Amino acid sequence: MALNEIVNKLADFYGKIEDKRINEERFYIKARLEEKLSEIEKAIIPLESQEMSSDKEKQCLKEIRIGMERLKSLAEKLEDKFSIFVIGDGNVGKSTVVNTLLGQEKAKMKFDPMTWKVDVFFEEEQGEESEDTHKVQLVTYEPRGNKAVTLPYHEALQKINEEEAKRNESIERIQKGIREKTEILNKVCKAKQIPYREVADKLEAYKERLWQDELYVSSIVEAKWPVKTNEILANFQIVDTPGLRQNRVESRLKESIQKYYEEADGIIWVLDINKIAMNSTRSYIKEIEESLFTKGKACDEKRMIALLNRSDCIRTAQEKASIVSQAREMYADEFHAILPFSALQALKGRLEGNEELLETSGYKDLNEHIQDYFLKGAILSKTEKVLKEIQREEIKFQVMLSYYVEELTEGFKQYEEDNQKLMYAFDKLQTESQEQLNSMIMSYKHTVEAYIEKRTDSLIDVKGDKLFWLRERILSLPRLQSEVKELLEHVLTQVEHLQKEYIDSRGKRQLGEEALKD
Repeated sequence: MALNEIVNKLADFYGKIEDKRINEERFYIKARLEEKLSEIEKAIIPLESQEMSSDKEKQCLKEIRIGMERLKSLAEKLEDKFSIFVIGDGNVGKSTVVNTLLGQEKAKMKFDPMTWKVDVFFEEEQGEESEDTHKVQLVTYEPRGNKAVTLPYHEALQKINEEEAKRNESIERIQKGIREKTEILNKVCKAKQIPYREVADKLEAYKERLWQDELYVSSIVEAKWPVKTNEILANFQIVDTPGLRQNRVESRLKESIQKYYEEADGIIWVLDINKIAMNSTRSYIKEIEESLFTKGKACDEKRMIALLNRSDCIRTAQEKASIVSQAREMYADEFHAILPFSALQALKGRLEGNEELLETSGYKDLNEHIQDYFLKGAILSKTEKVLKEIQREEIKFQVMLSYYVEELTEGFKQYEEDNQKLMYAFDKLQTESQEQLNSMIMSYKHTVEAYIEKRTDSLIDVKGDKLFWLRERILSLPRLQSEVKELLEHVLTQVEHLQKEYIDSRGKRQLGEEALKD
């Protein structure tokens, strides 16, 4: 017994180490990728600052920049939060399940289906201490493409409430119209002794038309809410969806639902445990797969679990076990796991910190599946996917650089020859200028020495500015200054001439390259 405990503890210990390694691997990859990008950045900045670069060099640098931006985007993906997508029919307790995952009451809960948009709940940023500082993103439908706007929390909530009030008002109006129509048909049937079944189809058609024509449809299709973090939100955002078979789901909303489904790292299907044996439940799952997600991934390719909600309504443990067993037999091909669950008990346990309720409700079992199945799988999948994309980008880099190296090799050789010629010309000019300067200094030296021997004695007899006599008649400084200035002007003229020749030769070469392209 003691040995088994030791083995289990060791297994748990090594499991945690492995979990940490898997999770930190993506951050290591991100750090290494950013390090490489930083090295490339340092290497190309001096090249981009060179004004003498050829068109081919500039194009090569431009493509390197584009590739770097793609790699930066991939690095950022490694830190993206994962996504849990909560789905189910109307009135099965999806919003209560969402609130349980959040550990707080954020999604609206009511007996009638309340969700008419996609609600995304994500971890609030550090430093946000109150809802006053929160920002909410609302996504509205537009024919040419959805538009996102970010609003302060209370302003966004007010807008949502206004839209919800309009929707509820239209629902009340529709329900009143249906009641009135039903009463009229009942009176007609009674007065004329017409069987009700003969007018039932007409009533259903009227209801359908009334819902279609009178229901208020908001332009808001998504709302993204920052919420206080917990162990689930630290890694996931939670996506709450409308009941997909309720006749209040517009095609524009289904597009948003499909987008989140395709991007989901884990999917929770909420089913009513009291209706699990009904064929309609199974056909509902197939209907959603075939109609809504035809462009998405097949269900067996996604990480999916099912919650048999309202398990607290089942009287005995034996009956519950029988229903769960039946469900697992029916949906063995659909889900990775099928768990009995009580969203009401789980939410109460979360809000009150009641460990017993968390255990009996099935929340702890659900949380383990989220951490062990969703999170591990998401990390491995995302890391593998990003690594493959990075490898593809590296191959593109290699192909691009090989192309440009081949294209630029001849140009580099010619430019190297031009540089060598220019350096030779500069060296020659420097040597010639130095020789002229040395000759000038030697000649000046001899002249000044002769003047000193002949004219120094006369300096004593000079009346007036003796300094001027010394500078002009003995040292002959104006002559020296004039000769040095003339030499300097000659050297500068030659340097400008060499630079012009070099630039002209490069310009002609580039024009020749462009002519060959044309």
